[in-house]
Amino acid sequence: MWPFKIKQKIGVKELIDRIRKNKETFEIEGITLSGGEPLLQWRILIPFLQEIKKMELSVICFSGYTWEEINCAKFKLVLPLIDILVSGPFMQKEKGNLPLRGSNNQEIHFLTNRYDNSDIKEQSTEILIDTDGKITITGFPSKDILDFFSNY
Repeated sequence: MWPFKIKQKIGVKELIDRIRKNKETFEIEGITLSGGEPLLQWRILIPFLQEIKKMELSVICFSGYTWEEINCAKFKLVLPLIDILVSGPFMQKEKGNLPLRGSNNQEIHFLTNRYDNSDIKEQSTEILIDTDGKITITGFPSKDILDFFSNY
């Protein structure tokens, strides 16, 4: 869904340091890996996620790959480091309102015992408006929310 172009490069050590600082400052519980395609960087994800796990943070990963594409030898060292994996490409024609999924074809996989279905209750959307008036919408906004903010 997103173009494959580098917007900002950051080293693993610096990213870990930022996450560690935010964990202490904001008492975060975990991190989310999302698009582009996080699993394209699977080799660097292994040491990165090992450090995340040392901090006892959870990991949710959104991948456009299907479970059949992910469940292979190439990703065998990454998968145990992910608590929840949402697999499958977003498909506009399958757009739904399921927890953690943008479209009905996507699947949730609980890869560790940290979470289960009872932890996944409803969709969420975050709308950030910065001091310059720039609007950033993350999560799973409804069509009404997208239509409302499309005029700004």
